[in-house]
Amino acid sequence: MPIEILTGNNTLAIKQQVATHKGKLDPNWWSTSCHQVDAQAGIDTVAQKLKSLALNLPLGSPSQLIVVEPCELKGTEAEPELTWLNKITDHTTLLLVCPNLDKRLKITKYLLALGQLQTFTLPQSWQTSEIEDLVNEAALRMGVRLTKAQIAHLASAAGSDPWKIQSSLKIIQLVPKQNLTSQYLLQLIPNHNHTTLQLADAVRQKQERLALAILSELENLHPNEVVATLVTQFRTWLLVKKLSDTIKNSTELARQANVANPNRIYYLRQEVENTTLQQLQSVFVRLNTLKFSLMTGKANRDLMHCVVLECCQP
Repeated sequence: MPIEILTGNNTLAIKQQVATHKGKLDPNWWSTSCHQVDAQAGIDTVAQKLKSLALNLPLGSPSQLIVVEPCELKGTEAEPELTWLNKITDHTTLLLVCPNLDKRLKITKYLLALGQLQTFTLPQSWQTSEIEDLVNEAALRMGVRLTKAQIAHLASAAGSDPWKIQSSLKIIQLVPKQNLTSQYLLQLIPNHNHTTLQLADAVRQKQERLALAILSELENLHPNEVVATLVTQFRTWLLVKKLSDTIKNSTELARQANVANPNRIYYLRQEVENTTLQQLQSVFVRLNTLKFSLMTGKANRDLMHCVVLECCQP
């Protein structure tokens, strides 16, 4: 297929797909057969550059690759400039890497009619089996053999972040195979996600000493990650508490509260049974404000500690 459109939030998979195409080129003619086009240069410049490359035979090589990244061609002004794309021959592969793809636009519909769409989407945090599959695929690709229990631990520790999964597997590659026990893996790749959820539980139950102890275990984790997990967890508790009085059906409550597994509702209801709606709202607002401050560089780890301890107060 001369034209491929790559989109989705799995940036690592997209990068690997581009690398796969580059690997098919003759390395002796790399400079004349592989082209990178910056789509931010303006539609006129981009269209002219693409046309001059795509409609001409590559020098010395039987094929050529043109990568447009990031491709954010929008609006009606792009349509007349790209009508020649249907003339691309099989000797040229055009890769359009689109971070955001609006299928409602005419230009998008035109491109989709000419090319093949490939979507690389990361699983949601609650899609445990899909994340484990992601870990297993990465491990096989990197030649790392893991047991089911080790895959489950790595999936829980790294989540659906493919870069974190790859980084963890690179660390594991340094360990002799005979030394990679499950217990050693727990020390090598600690599950900070699980620990952060334990911190959320401690805050909800107003256990200040336990919260302090867990915070000390999270010193190597970026404050943004810690607070993001806390905000997500308290948002879930808040929604479950707020909606439980009016929605009795677990499936409907799960849908309204953005909880993927309706079976979790029973346990979430128990967790917030002795916590008032006002308490959850107060903590959520403080944590959300802290999250914004951290993202804008107006807060640091010390402030995070202070806010967490304040949230533990009755």
